[in-house]
Amino acid sequence: EIVAATPKPANWLVVRFEDFVNQQDATLARLEAYLGFPLGRIIVRREPVGRYDRAEGPSYFDFLEEGMREFGYEIPGMERG
Repeated sequence: EIVAATPKPANWLVVRFEDFVNQQDATLARLEAYLGFPLGRIIVRREPVGRYDRAEGPSYFDFLEEGMREFGYEIPGMERG
């Protein structure tokens, strides 16, 4: 309820985990342009990408459903279509 009741900030930038892992340089360039200062690069592992899709049992909280739909993630319990 708290998350749903919290208004979105006036200024924000969407950064998907998959994009950060698979396209770190491009994603960090977007972040640097938005923030106005340089960011460090880190070593990332690709294994966690898509892990939610392979998990047994629920792998999300109800309050995340709207965002998951917005970005095309499959909602557990719904048929693919």
